[in-house]
Amino acid sequence: MRQFLLWLLSGALVVVLLAAGLVFTGYGIYMAVTPRIPAEFAATTEATIQMFESSYQSKAGGRSIRIDYEVNGEQYHESMPLLDDTWQVGDRLQIRYDTRNPANKQWVNTNPMRDVIGGAVICAIGLALLAFVGWIIRRIRVSAPHREH
Repeated sequence: MRQFLLWLLSGALVVVLLAAGLVFTGYGIYMAVTPRIPAEFAATTEATIQMFESSYQSKAGGRSIRIDYEVNGEQYHESMPLLDDTWQVGDRLQIRYDTRNPANKQWVNTNPMRDVIGGAVICAIGLALLAFVGWIIRRIRVSAPHREH
């Protein structure tokens, strides 16, 4: 009976790991090939770095930048997280903005390979889980309880 319960528990573990492996693999592929740009951020413009700011609320290590940009003749002065330590005051960078509310903005992905690499890593984790499931199934088949007739 104990061997059967252990075999049953192993089967449940296989199902959970199989599901996790499929989810990780699918999500990794999705991340690698799908751009994640909300539809309302379809427009782009050029922004100029005006100054660097220290902000304890910033998620970018406490530093942000003050940028100026223009949309439909109206000037915007906004803060954004500092993404690259090599940026200088006066540098011109591409941003995306919400066409209904241009004060809502986000960076144009300056490093799309980061998304591809992140997706590939997540996909590799999923494939490793699937390989582990295959190994467990092989072990279960070898040690499956045999019934005597």
